[in-house]
Amino acid sequence: MVRDKNEEFIEKAIASRGWAVNLIPAGDSNNEPAFAYTTGLYKSFWQAELICFGLRHEVMHGMLNICGDRMKTGEKLPVGVPLIGVIEGYPVFLREVLARNSYDEHVGYSNWFYRGRDFPLMQVVWPDKHGRFPGDPGIGPSMAHQQPLLP
Repeated sequence: MVRDKNEEFIEKAIASRGWAVNLIPAGDSNNEPAFAYTTGLYKSFWQAELICFGLRHEVMHGMLNICGDRMKTGEKLPVGVPLIGVIEGYPVFLREVLARNSYDEHVGYSNWFYRGRDFPLMQVVWPDKHGRFPGDPGIGPSMAHQQPLLP
Protein backbone atom coordinates (compact mmCIF):
# COMPACT_ATOMS: atom_id res chain seq x y z
CA MET A 1 0.00 0.00 0.00
CA VAL A 2 1.43 3.38 -1.05
CA ARG A 3 1.43 5.95 1.75
CA ASP A 4 2.98 9.09 0.21
CA LYS A 5 3.95 10.63 -3.14
CA ASN A 6 7.60 9.52 -2.85
CA GLU A 7 6.58 5.89 -2.39
CA GLU A 8 4.29 6.19 -5.41
CA PHE A 9 7.15 7.69 -7.46
CA ILE A 10 9.51 4.88 -6.39
CA GLU A 11 7.07 2.12 -7.30
CA LYS A 12 6.31 3.68 -10.71
CA ALA A 13 10.01 4.24 -11.49
CA ILE A 14 10.93 0.67 -10.56
CA ALA A 15 8.06 -0.71 -12.63
CA SER A 16 9.07 1.31 -15.71
CA ARG A 17 12.89 1.52 -15.49
CA GLY A 18 14.00 -0.91 -12.81
CA TRP A 19 15.07 1.63 -10.18
CA ALA A 20 14.42 5.05 -8.69
CA VAL A 21 16.92 7.68 -7.57
CA ASN A 22 16.11 9.42 -4.29
CA LEU A 23 17.63 12.90 -3.84
CA ILE A 24 18.20 14.12 -0.29
CA PRO A 25 19.09 17.79 0.37
CA ALA A 26 21.98 18.87 2.56
CA GLY A 27 21.30 19.30 6.25
CA ASP A 28 21.96 22.35 8.37
CA SER A 29 25.56 21.43 9.28
CA ASN A 30 28.67 20.73 7.19
CA ASN A 31 28.44 17.13 8.41
CA GLU A 32 25.20 16.61 6.48
CA PRO A 33 25.98 16.86 2.74
CA ALA A 34 23.40 16.32 0.04
CA PHE A 35 23.22 12.74 -1.15
CA ALA A 36 21.38 10.44 -3.53
CA TYR A 37 20.62 6.75 -3.47
CA THR A 38 18.85 4.13 -5.53
CA THR A 39 15.95 1.86 -4.78
CA GLY A 40 15.15 -1.11 -6.99
CA LEU A 41 18.50 -2.23 -8.41
CA TYR A 42 18.61 -5.25 -6.13
CA LYS A 43 15.07 -6.33 -6.97
CA SER A 44 15.46 -5.72 -10.69
CA PHE A 45 19.03 -6.85 -11.38
CA TRP A 46 20.27 -8.62 -8.20
CA GLN A 47 22.92 -5.96 -7.75
CA ALA A 48 23.57 -3.64 -4.83
CA GLU A 49 21.68 -0.44 -4.26
CA LEU A 50 23.94 2.62 -4.61
CA ILE A 51 24.52 5.77 -2.57
CA CYS A 52 26.62 8.85 -3.35
CA PHE A 53 27.39 11.98 -1.30
CA GLY A 54 28.46 15.58 -1.70
CA LEU A 55 27.90 16.60 -5.30
CA ARG A 56 25.08 18.56 -6.92
CA HIS A 57 21.89 16.54 -7.14
CA GLU A 58 21.89 16.52 -10.92
CA VAL A 59 25.45 15.12 -10.98
CA MET A 60 24.70 12.37 -8.46
CA HIS A 61 21.42 11.57 -10.22
CA GLY A 62 23.30 11.18 -13.49
CA MET A 63 26.05 9.04 -11.91
CA LEU A 64 23.57 6.66 -10.31
CA ASN A 65 21.56 6.38 -13.52
CA ILE A 66 24.72 5.60 -15.52
CA CYS A 67 25.56 2.84 -13.05
CA GLY A 68 21.96 1.59 -13.18
CA ASP A 69 21.97 1.56 -16.99
CA ARG A 70 25.17 -0.51 -16.93
CA MET A 71 23.62 -2.96 -14.44
CA LYS A 72 20.51 -3.19 -16.60
CA THR A 73 22.65 -4.45 -19.50
CA GLY A 74 24.00 -7.21 -17.23
CA GLU A 75 27.33 -5.60 -16.32
CA LYS A 76 28.42 -6.52 -12.79
CA LEU A 77 29.97 -3.40 -11.28
CA PRO A 78 33.02 -4.47 -9.25
CA VAL A 79 33.96 -3.28 -5.78
CA GLY A 80 37.23 -1.32 -5.43
CA VAL A 81 38.00 -1.23 -9.14
CA PRO A 82 38.06 2.11 -10.99
CA LEU A 83 34.93 2.63 -13.08
CA ILE A 84 35.32 4.82 -16.14
CA GLY A 85 32.49 6.76 -17.75
CA VAL A 86 30.48 7.55 -14.63
CA ILE A 87 31.89 11.08 -14.20
CA GLU A 88 33.49 12.76 -17.19
CA GLY A 89 37.28 12.77 -16.91
CA TYR A 90 37.55 10.87 -13.62
CA PRO A 91 37.18 7.30 -12.43
CA VAL A 92 34.93 6.43 -9.50
CA PHE A 93 34.82 3.25 -7.48
CA LEU A 94 32.34 1.30 -5.41
CA ARG A 95 32.87 0.35 -1.79
CA GLU A 96 30.67 -1.96 0.21
CA VAL A 97 28.62 -0.50 3.07
CA LEU A 98 28.74 -3.11 5.81
CA ALA A 99 27.05 -1.30 8.72
CA ARG A 100 23.35 -2.00 8.32
CA ASN A 101 22.58 0.81 10.79
CA SER A 102 23.68 3.20 8.01
CA TYR A 103 20.67 1.91 6.10
CA ASP A 104 18.29 3.41 8.66
CA GLU A 105 19.93 6.83 8.55
CA HIS A 106 20.50 7.11 4.81
CA VAL A 107 18.31 4.82 2.71
CA GLY A 108 14.91 4.96 4.33
CA TYR A 109 12.88 4.50 1.16
CA SER A 110 14.93 1.44 0.25
CA ASN A 111 14.21 0.06 3.73
CA TRP A 112 10.52 0.76 3.11
CA PHE A 113 10.56 -0.86 -0.35
CA TYR A 114 12.40 -4.02 0.79
CA ARG A 115 10.55 -4.07 4.13
CA GLY A 116 13.83 -4.06 6.04
CA ARG A 117 17.57 -4.06 5.52
CA ASP A 118 17.86 -7.27 3.51
CA PHE A 119 19.65 -5.79 0.48
CA PRO A 120 23.28 -4.89 -0.28
CA LEU A 121 24.44 -1.26 -0.48
CA MET A 122 27.50 0.15 -2.23
CA GLN A 123 28.83 3.69 -1.98
CA VAL A 124 29.94 5.39 -5.20
CA VAL A 125 33.13 7.26 -4.27
CA TRP A 126 34.46 10.07 -6.46
CA PRO A 127 37.83 11.88 -6.47
CA ASP A 128 38.79 15.49 -5.92
CA LYS A 129 39.91 17.57 -8.91
CA HIS A 130 43.43 16.13 -8.53
CA GLY A 131 42.18 12.54 -8.75
CA ARG A 132 42.58 11.79 -5.03
CA PHE A 133 39.97 9.78 -3.17
CA PRO A 134 38.94 10.02 0.49
CA GLY A 135 41.72 8.49 2.56
CA ASP A 136 44.44 9.17 -0.03
CA PRO A 137 47.51 11.18 1.05
CA GLY A 138 47.07 14.90 0.45
CA ILE A 139 43.28 14.85 0.44
CA GLY A 140 41.80 17.99 1.98
CA PRO A 141 39.73 17.88 5.18
CA SER A 142 36.69 19.25 3.40
CA MET A 143 36.47 15.99 1.46
CA ALA A 144 35.66 14.10 4.67
CA HIS A 145 32.68 16.40 5.26
CA GLN A 146 31.59 16.51 1.65
CA GLN A 147 31.91 12.76 1.08
CA PRO A 148 31.72 10.76 4.31
CA LEU A 149 32.60 7.10 3.93
CA LEU A 150 29.89 4.90 5.37
CA PRO A 151 31.19 2.05 7.54
